[in-house]
Amino acid sequence: MRYSGSGPWSELFRRNPGYQSTQLLRDAENARRYLTIDRWDSVASYRAMRERFAREHEKLDRACEEFTESERRIGVFEEE
Repeated sequence: MRYSGSGPWSELFRRNPGYQSTQLLRDAENARRYLTIDRWDSVASYRAMRERFAREHEKLDRACEEFTESERRIGVFEEE
């Protein structure tokens, strides 16, 4: 699956220090809805990846559009 911890997104993320893991969850009540959780050691690491791999990120995003009906960012969370 493209958005799983072994898919192309996590392959791209693994190329940047600070990436920890990706978890793909499917809604038990709506089989068409998923939640993707990408874990980084810091917000700075995530932002560095977005800058460093901006072209690759955009290309992969376009390639995966056919698998997504809609997408929204819920937020950036830090572990307490």
